[in-house]
Amino acid sequence: MAGQNRSQSQLSDSSIRAPDTTESGSARLGVARDRAGRLRL
Repeated sequence: MAGQNRSQSQLSDSSIRAPDTTESGSARLGVARDRAGRLRL
């Protein structure tokens, strides 16, 4: 189960990064992840 989850998350990650490989795109992703992390905390 854990292995499948990991592969799925990686797939979604690559698909999200594929469209915008620019620095702004990666920065945007980082901000979104940061917000998610803070919300979880």
